[in-house]
Amino acid sequence: MNTAFSPDHLLEKMFGSVLETMLDGLSVYRIVRDENGALADLVYEYVSDQMLKDIGLTREQVIGKTQLQLFPGVRHSRFWSAYITVMQTGESQTFEDHYHYDGVDNHIRGRVSLVDADHLISAYQILNEVKSARIESEEQARLLSSVIHNSPNGIILADPIRNAEGRIVDFTYRLTNEFNARVVGMKLEDMIGKPIGTLFPGWQEISLFKSMVQVCETGRPIQYSEKYESFGINAWFKYYYVKHGDSVLMSFLDVTAIKQAQLEQERQAQALALANTELKRSNEYLQQFAYVASHDLQEPLRKIQSFSDILTTEYADGLPDKARQMLNRIQSAAGRMSQLVRDLLTYSRLSMMPSEFQMLDLNEVVDSIRFDQELAIGGSSASVKRGRLPSLPADPAQMYQLFQNLIGNALKYVAPKQAPRVSIESRLLPYREVPEGLLPDLPPGMPERDYWEIAVSDNGIGFDEKYLDRLFQMFQRLHGKTEFQGSGIGLAICKRVVENHQGAITARSRPGEGATFLIYLPAGTEPADPV
Repeated sequence: MNTAFSPDHLLEKMFGSVLETMLDGLSVYRIVRDENGALADLVYEYVSDQMLKDIGLTREQVIGKTQLQLFPGVRHSRFWSAYITVMQTGESQTFEDHYHYDGVDNHIRGRVSLVDADHLISAYQILNEVKSARIESEEQARLLSSVIHNSPNGIILADPIRNAEGRIVDFTYRLTNEFNARVVGMKLEDMIGKPIGTLFPGWQEISLFKSMVQVCETGRPIQYSEKYESFGINAWFKYYYVKHGDSVLMSFLDVTAIKQAQLEQERQAQALALANTELKRSNEYLQQFAYVASHDLQEPLRKIQSFSDILTTEYADGLPDKARQMLNRIQSAAGRMSQLVRDLLTYSRLSMMPSEFQMLDLNEVVDSIRFDQELAIGGSSASVKRGRLPSLPADPAQMYQLFQNLIGNALKYVAPKQAPRVSIESRLLPYREVPEGLLPDLPPGMPERDYWEIAVSDNGIGFDEKYLDRLFQMFQRLHGKTEFQGSGIGLAICKRVVENHQGAITARSRPGEGATFLIYLPAGTEPADPV
């Protein structure tokens, strides 16, 4: 049996299917007016399936209810003002709104239309994802803009301008930032969209333009540093160019301060190298002069001493007492001068001659000195004792000179009628335990090494430590010549020996309480047995 459908019935069925399957929320309202004919409320006569899903209600819970019953917050939304406008003008209203009433929080796009004098139709789309994406995009755009305009680098995005043959003849500012605007002394709004050549005539002749053309044509990035001296700018910049689509993105950093510091450092390094060369040459001349002068002084001194000896032995009986006293003074002065010359020669040799290092047993060095000075030690009831001393890489002659001077001073600088007592001890120390300021700082990456601390102690007259900075200088004496003999060079020689061995020397003392000289030398092997 064939069933016939009227056209109106088919149209109604199709319309209903469309409403049920549409993805937008849709409502058909009957207008409720107050006594003045103004909008009082809206009664739901139809709602789409999508709207029921959005509000979480059934059709039975909605149809026949008023909008203010279900959604009282609608009075404060754009929907309510759109209803009023449509009723007054008859013109459809489209808008976007953030509906955050009645437990709902949605960004929506709405449209309200008048069906007839008593009915309105309202449709909406929820735009939460679109709005979130838009907000994120706007936030990223603001962030990017902030980064670009607050960057300490100049940033330029430039579009090429080509002539009829396709050759690049200029670039247009598509984007630039505040840093670049400050450098060129212009405003951003006066630069964006403008050909660079119209703002800076002749710029096509400088390397900036040529580099941008090269990157645009080859696609290969470029970076370099260069001094910019055009259009009133005189500074060093570091440039980076990279192709971006058909455009060129160029950034630059002002490195003027860095470059000036680098140039100043190079200038100072050259000046220092020149000064070091001159100082080295001067030192060599001085050392040669000291050596030659000291060597040549020995001959006239020997003659003075020889003639003085002859006068004293052969003619002393015929000389007046005053003349004999003068001869004694001449011999004493010549002796002191001879010792001074010998010490100067020793110091000069330490400065001029290279060290010959070998593994050296310091016990043997000290024992040899004790043997050599046996008569002096025995004659004064002195004693020189040593503990366990190390073996280490050293120059034998220099080490002998070092300990000979220190032991000799210990035996010499004692109170009258006091028997000298000298002790020599050693201990191994890590680099960090060596007194601060004695050794130079280690270069970066160099491992720390151990040092031998060798203490030479005596019971002599001592000294005030406020004079410590003078103690190891040339010709510095803390006691008068009449009290103790000496040239004033011995401790300077000790300091030079220790420095030749990459070590350090210092002292501790109090007047009348003896002194302890502390030597720090790079470690070698374990010490030998004590004697």
